[in-house]
Amino acid sequence: GALADDYFTNLDDCLMNADYVSLHLPDTPQTAGMVNADFLSKMKPTAFLINTARGGLIDEAALFQCLEKKQIAGAALDVFVKEPYEPQGENFQTLDPSEAREAPAFSRRGNDRREWQKN
Repeated sequence: GALADDYFTNLDDCLMNADYVSLHLPDTPQTAGMVNADFLSKMKPTAFLINTARGGLIDEAALFQCLEKKQIAGAALDVFVKEPYEPQGENFQTLDPSEAREAPAFSRRGNDRREWQKN
């Protein structure tokens, strides 16, 4: 069928066609900083980047510039290079909330996993 014919054989093709790019990788020497300016430049302007894996996968300065210039539609980040998140020059919190979101984290207080940490 049509879906079976729509597959991509390399990362560049995926980035150029994906509406959402969701990262699910460990932070290793091979993957560290893989989401850089070149990676982001291949994404569609209507695409969103989602990272719930490891903060080290993303060059945060490159992502910040990409979002500031509206080169992609937005990003949802649950992890950062340094946690808790502390801006180092670029500050995702200064962007429009529709462009970059920090996912609420589970509270580390006590064992009640239903209690959300307020951002």
